[in-house]
Amino acid sequence: MVRFSIVAQILIVVFVLLDISLARPPIIFMDEPRNKTRILTNPPREAIVDNTNIVFPEDLTKSKPKTGSISRDDIMSNCTEQMPLCEYAVSYPHEHLKIVLTRNTIYKELFGEDESPEVSNRIGEVDDDIYMCRATSTTIFPKQGLNRNNQWKYIINQDDRDFRQGVRIEQCKNFGLGCDIPGQNPLNLFGYRTYCKQKYIYRRLLSVSGDGMPIPDTFRIPSACCCAYKKNSGRSSIRNFTPAKRSR
Repeated sequence: MVRFSIVAQILIVVFVLLDISLARPPIIFMDEPRNKTRILTNPPREAIVDNTNIVFPEDLTKSKPKTGSISRDDIMSNCTEQMPLCEYAVSYPHEHLKIVLTRNTIYKELFGEDESPEVSNRIGEVDDDIYMCRATSTTIFPKQGLNRNNQWKYIINQDDRDFRQGVRIEQCKNFGLGCDIPGQNPLNLFGYRTYCKQKYIYRRLLSVSGDGMPIPDTFRIPSACCCAYKKNSGRSSIRNFTPAKRSR
């Protein structure tokens, strides 16, 4: 009788575990055929998020142009060599990221905007210097950018104010043109010419990984406009950078 009771209890436990396993949705892994599934008794919450519909920038740039398809020119329509950040990105995974960011509130601490330079000027700083290259300064919210490895990646910037990354940039107004030097430029007498050169820094922003999850990455950011000079012929020899003056 005791032996029968023990067997009965074991059978009950087995049936309960089997019922729990069957109730779990099957998860298909990217490295396995579609007809083969593995069942996890306790899958992580991130694994439930469907990222199969995300079209990544590198996938679009590798695809051959077809009728009605997205070409590289469309992707980079508002990106240039001097401005490797885009506030508009084709196929940006807005809805997917909305689910991921809502479930993982820890990412919320990583968002915010750069402080405007006008705020620091109110403290008492007076800038009366005259700069030889004019520049514009603004805050943008990029959704795509060129990272340190020269790869186009999505940058997380949602419509929700809690999940936005504001980046302060400074761009040359007269990129490649001569510097504003008062009077006669003495460098011309020695066969040199001046020009306005865009400067960059690298900054970490929250990007989108290959599996559709938030991940920090390093991106190229326009940071200043400087005056440089080089010989009129032969290879360039850049000297004496001068910071740019922001347009008011």
